[in-house]
Amino acid sequence: MSARLHWPDCWRDPAHHACAAQKVVDAQAEIKMLRERLVTTRALRNHVIDLLGLCEEQALDDGLWFVAEHATEAYLQAALRRLHAAIEGDA
Repeated sequence: MSARLHWPDCWRDPAHHACAAQKVVDAQAEIKMLRERLVTTRALRNHVIDLLGLCEEQALDDGLWFVAEHATEAYLQAALRRLHAAIEGDA
């Protein structure tokens, strides 16, 4: 006969109780970690949505996209275009 315990007998084995309890603790820790990751992921998603909205708002603002007359204006507009491209994933 095999040394393996069958369903009714396995719950009488103290080693089985400790192993099962540890599995429950491990599963609870994994669930907690996944919930924390979900909260972080949702916060990051909301932040990206806000950034994309700001990019869209600035893209429609004629005061930011005029023809630059000075080097400093051109420099700032180029930096703004690079920032928009990076945020929108076009960089």
